[in-house]
Amino acid sequence: MRYDSKKRYSDCLFLLAVLLTAAVPKSAFGENPAEIVNPPLYLVYDVTYAGGKIAEVDFTESRPYSYKGQTVRDLECRIESSGLFNLNGRYLSIVADDYSVIYFRSDEGRPGDKRIVEYRLDYQNQSAAVIDNRVKGADTISTTSHIDNIDKKYFDTVSMIFKIRQEIGSIKAPYYIPLFMGGRQDSILIESISDAQSIGRNGEAVDAFLIKAKLPYSPYPGFGDGIEIYISKDEDRVPLRGRIQMALGYMEINLRPR
Repeated sequence: MRYDSKKRYSDCLFLLAVLLTAAVPKSAFGENPAEIVNPPLYLVYDVTYAGGKIAEVDFTESRPYSYKGQTVRDLECRIESSGLFNLNGRYLSIVADDYSVIYFRSDEGRPGDKRIVEYRLDYQNQSAAVIDNRVKGADTISTTSHIDNIDKKYFDTVSMIFKIRQEIGSIKAPYYIPLFMGGRQDSILIESISDAQSIGRNGEAVDAFLIKAKLPYSPYPGFGDGIEIYISKDEDRVPLRGRIQMALGYMEINLRPR
């Protein structure tokens, strides 16, 4: 499955957004939806390029709930961009306790011009299904592909940051995290983790971890493949800032102070 250039640009904005971690706290499959109201994590970010704001990102993590005999939670992300970029999207991941992805759904574009992609991973049977729906006006073209030999737990670009947050005290770089990305198995390389400072949720400088990572491919012609992520050093481990190099300068995403 190959991406067109617009899709890769959208992936770049989405990847940068969720690396920091729509914002409606609901469950797609929850058996006990009342358990996930009042989400424990809700964050808002501003995306900028060349000094101008190009998008806003809302992010929500739900409370744990029961689904098919296991404890899961929802991670939801909404990107609302300017008309110049037209890269609006809503993304849902349903993840296990270790944040490995069970189900992922992206809904990008505008009414009448959408792309909706779903991943369903079945670790017990070592398989995955990828459903790709393209909506043009009143017409929908749907394709489904199946992947076998899913021999490890995978993370998507939403849940990966939670694995990093969960294990940041024990990760020893270089470190590879398995990704299910673009309808295929891949990985991201954590190159280094160091001490830094960033702007916290109250608008003041705080101690942070600086994670430097390398993508499996350049997300768009003219982009680099390196990403920087700042995560607070307090017990909340809040993603504070991220950036990716472009042909000219950087695309940045920063947590909006409360």
